[in-house]
Amino acid sequence: MAKGVSPVLSTNEDSPQKQASDWLPPPKPSGRRSFPLSFRIFFWLIIVAILPLAIALVMNYTQTRPTLVNQANTTLETDTRTHTQLIDGYIAAKMLSLKSLDYTPIVQQYLLDPPHGQSLLPTIIANGEAIQKTINPDIMLVTFFTPDGKQLFSYSVYGLKPAPHGKYMISPDEIHKAALGQQFTSGIYYDPKTHISTTEIFTPVYSTQFKRLLGIVRETFNLQQIWKIVSSEQGANGSGSYAFILDQNGVRIVDPDSAALFTSIGPLSSTA
Repeated sequence: MAKGVSPVLSTNEDSPQKQASDWLPPPKPSGRRSFPLSFRIFFWLIIVAILPLAIALVMNYTQTRPTLVNQANTTLETDTRTHTQLIDGYIAAKMLSLKSLDYTPIVQQYLLDPPHGQSLLPTIIANGEAIQKTINPDIMLVTFFTPDGKQLFSYSVYGLKPAPHGKYMISPDEIHKAALGQQFTSGIYYDPKTHISTTEIFTPVYSTQFKRLLGIVRETFNLQQIWKIVSSEQGANGSGSYAFILDQNGVRIVDPDSAALFTSIGPLSSTA
């Protein structure tokens, strides 16, 4: 019986087989730099400390801003109302003073019959100029008219003479208003050469004895004092703040900015 031969598996230790991983290229170094653990802990501690404060500040600003805005608006409104009352009171006192002067007996006597009252003129003018110098230096010119608008005489310590505003020395509309018996003021007139703003105060002189209008007195009123009140507000309510006055049509009639003077804050109505 033949003997079988058992197969033998031989290995060559001198030529080991290479693994697949031995053929892969070495990994490239990463471009990201790793920060030390202590630095990362310190960074997160800062974030944890600052974040609640930032959130609190944002919430506080969001909640308090409407209140601050309302307070600022209230302050501005109060300031505006105070200065408006100051200006209104100043003009009202001036008009009352002029009315009392225009209603003196000697003025009424003259206006009752101007042709025969010429002898009264020197006294009227001397008294008027004395008052103009001492009490009413802001009244630049005083002009007397008949009820139908004819000029009688004028006086001024500043040497001014009456000049028409447009077509008329005194307009038909102003004559009509005077006939109603109440004091009134004109619009604002500005002289770009002297930088002086004026308004005209009209005082109808009415005789209760004779039940008729005797004449009209027109005082040219310098608005310098009002300009001072408005100019004093510059910067009073924060950097860049200033005040100005508008007429009924939204036109700046008193404004420290000369370039904005007599410009409208909005489109003017075609009927204005």
